[in-house]
Amino acid sequence: MKNKIYQGLIALTLFAALMLPTAQAEPKIALKASIPFEFVVNEKHLPSGEYEVSHVPNTAIILIQSRDGRSAAYTPPAILVDARSRDVGELVFNRYGDQYFLSRIVTPGDYIGSQLTKSRLERELARSMAEPGTAVVVAQSVRK
Repeated sequence: MKNKIYQGLIALTLFAALMLPTAQAEPKIALKASIPFEFVVNEKHLPSGEYEVSHVPNTAIILIQSRDGRSAAYTPPAILVDARSRDVGELVFNRYGDQYFLSRIVTPGDYIGSQLTKSRLERELARSMAEPGTAVVVAQSVRK
């Protein structure tokens, strides 16, 4: 009996060890863009600069990370069905005064993009302003 339990634990440990590299794999880059203004993603303020946008492997979570690795934010997406395919990627921001919030991510050639959930701060600003402005940043696809 103890031998079977011991064998089961060894098998479980080996399985977990084999799965570990997959769980720690680097995200596959989908887009890169130069964002000329400070912006907010999921309550996190990020400075202007060069960014890479990718899906974390085996999840629906999106990673927005500066090219120098100093700034990053994660966000769960909501799916957006878009009526047309685009030739270029787009990062769409809602603008309230001088504050920008990442709102939508569209990859080139896709009919489906990611609509991000509004953060608490963005919802508060939206209540106090009539209509948000929008800013679109063209993003280059760098699929690997």
